[in-house]
Amino acid sequence: MLKSIKLTHVLNYRQWCNDTPFAEVASVYVNAWAAVRDLTRRAKDWGIGVLVDFHGVYGGANDQEHSGTTTKRAELWTNGRNQERAIDALRFIAEEVKSGSLTGVVGIQLCNEAVHNANGMYQWYDLAIKAIGRIDESIPLYISGKLLLSLLRVNMNTTFLP
Repeated sequence: MLKSIKLTHVLNYRQWCNDTPFAEVASVYVNAWAAVRDLTRRAKDWGIGVLVDFHGVYGGANDQEHSGTTTKRAELWTNGRNQERAIDALRFIAEEVKSGSLTGVVGIQLCNEAVHNANGMYQWYDLAIKAIGRIDESIPLYISGKLLLSLLRVNMNTTFLP
């Protein structure tokens, strides 16, 4: 059984909220990562695997309100800084999984509900997959959406969900 959790800017709240629409309310996330760790541990204790779903990536993966903000723009794909920060967050999550600090994780979804065929999307997925693979190639990675998977140039074992 998989349980998806939303990880919108919850890691180190000050580091991950700077220069985002969440900077002014960053303090509400002060205990968020500890709560995520506790939730995944408790789920594991009950035999439930957790798919970490990176739902609100920097800048948004689509132009809908459920993509992190109400800007109605998918700015992950057009902003290099947003792309770097999203990969940094994914690396952090992968390090947490590899070290055992984040237990019960059955995989990481790189971003949720990406806009279809965005300019730069496939290149970003390549970078994200390779960055996580350098940390631990055994972590299953999931990509949602209507991607043409044949366009991804990946040299590691990766699991994709439609």
